[in-house]
Amino acid sequence: MAISDDARFEFDVQGYIHLRGALSPAELAQYDRWSARAEGADIATLNADDPDRLRYHINRPVSRVIDADPKFACFLDHPAVEPYLTEFLGADHKHIDNELYYTHPAYEGGGWHRGVNE
Repeated sequence: MAISDDARFEFDVQGYIHLRGALSPAELAQYDRWSARAEGADIATLNADDPDRLRYHINRPVSRVIDADPKFACFLDHPAVEPYLTEFLGADHKHIDNELYYTHPAYEGGGWHRGVNE
C-alpha cells in the first residue's frame, strides 16, 4: 500500500496519523466491549512484578493492556495500521508499550512522556 504525501506530512507534523474509518462498526463495537472489560483489570495484580509502576497510572484505565488481555495484540498488526508502521518505522519495528488510553473530546492535550521538557 502506498502512503500518501498528505499522510506523510501529517505524521511528520503531528507524530501520529488519525486513520479515520480504519475500523469497521463491528470492530469498534467488539473493541469497546473488550475495553470495558479491561477497565476492571486488577492493576495491582497486573503490576505485581513492579509495584512502583502503579504511580504512573494516570488518565488511563489500564497500563500494559496486552498483558491484561492478549486479545488487544490484534492492534499491533491490524491490516489498517501495518502498512503505516512498516513505512514509517521499518519492517523490523518493535512495540514497547501497550497502554489503553482514552482521550476525551474536550481534552486540550499534554505531554506524552514523563520527564521530557518542552
